[in-house]
Amino acid sequence: MTKWLPDDSESRIPNYAHTMIGAGAVVLNDKNQVLVVKEFYRKRPQWKLPGGYVEMSEDIGEAAVREVFEETNIRTEFHSVVAFRHTHKAAFGCSDIYFIVRLKPLTQEITKDDREITESKWMDVEEFFNHPEVHENNRMFVRKCLENPVEIAGFSSIHPVLKHPQFIYFPALKSTL
Repeated sequence: MTKWLPDDSESRIPNYAHTMIGAGAVVLNDKNQVLVVKEFYRKRPQWKLPGGYVEMSEDIGEAAVREVFEETNIRTEFHSVVAFRHTHKAAFGCSDIYFIVRLKPLTQEITKDDREITESKWMDVEEFFNHPEVHENNRMFVRKCLENPVEIAGFSSIHPVLKHPQFIYFPALKSTL
């Protein structure tokens, strides 16, 4: 990775991976309910959107679809990017970028992952907005997903230099699911 750098100057390449990437999902069904989970490792009980870390060579949409399936057994398909948050000094002292995407549910019956999840359910959106065990960030993500007339859609292409598949995301007027 450093062969292209000049030998007579200081390297600016980080010594280690310094940013973790995650993906969570807003999954809304036709009953105006949002898919939520409670994780084992939380110190205090909290309903949250399903999600987790993006694996190597995995797109953010693919990661969110995988995480939702692993945690709830709900099959989904990628629709759009809703938002992302960027935090510093997170796990292992690394920065953390977490993408929130909207997924369309293809199935409805929940079977929770007993290794990571204590509870999972479809929660009425109004209950979600007012529930004391829902963090304000999660409320904001769902609210923006419902209210924003613009969404960030993605399409697949081939990187012009690397010749590998890539996804490009751009704003577009919201379509219906």
